[in-house]
Amino acid sequence: ERIVFDLAGWRALPTGLQRSTLREAIHHLRRSLRNINFLHVENALLVARDGTTGDQATLPQNLMLVVGYDQFTIADAGAPQPLPDWPLLPSAGGRLPVCVPGTTLLPESDWVLGATVLSRAELPSAWRTNPNPWRAFLDAHVVGDSLWLQCRQPGDRFQPLGMGAQTVKLADFFTDQKVPRSVRDRLPLLVSPGGIVWVCGHRVDERARVTDKTRQVLVLHFYHA
Repeated sequence: ERIVFDLAGWRALPTGLQRSTLREAIHHLRRSLRNINFLHVENALLVARDGTTGDQATLPQNLMLVVGYDQFTIADAGAPQPLPDWPLLPSAGGRLPVCVPGTTLLPESDWVLGATVLSRAELPSAWRTNPNPWRAFLDAHVVGDSLWLQCRQPGDRFQPLGMGAQTVKLADFFTDQKVPRSVRDRLPLLVSPGGIVWVCGHRVDERARVTDKTRQVLVLHFYHA
């Protein structure tokens, strides 16, 4: 029904192999198609090579190339896109209490959320750069230990780290960050009684950040069980 390419891997190929793999994917899905228009392939190549999440290219016989977050897909136009391998919640899951400290299993998933509390001195030396989007460092006193995961709700807002006291609509944040539409209703939000403290995988709330006054740090980390 579809062919999915690893975006980074495909973009690392020489241009000739990029064309060849696109043609091969079209032939695999439309075996009766004998001639593939050169312009179709070139347009698809440009979109796959330079496009961002959500960009599309039309291909012969109702096929569509769609660029995702870390992959792109060739499938029937309008076909649902495969979900990325992210920690996601059931779309109608309600609140999932988070064990602090401890581990929380995500329903219908092999992902786990681990939570530990460290002193400021125990933090790893590279915690500020934090290359893992599924790890967060939060001020434990500010966020407290009454936390839960939930999907987005109408009207959700938060204060993205780095924007000071400015609040933004979560829907606008998702658009700006090019979060795939297929996951927006299932992406976990870490919430306290005071509101969203982490849009998981993307940005912590400014109010929950670790500061020079922080003494205890809540470290959260999603990982495969």
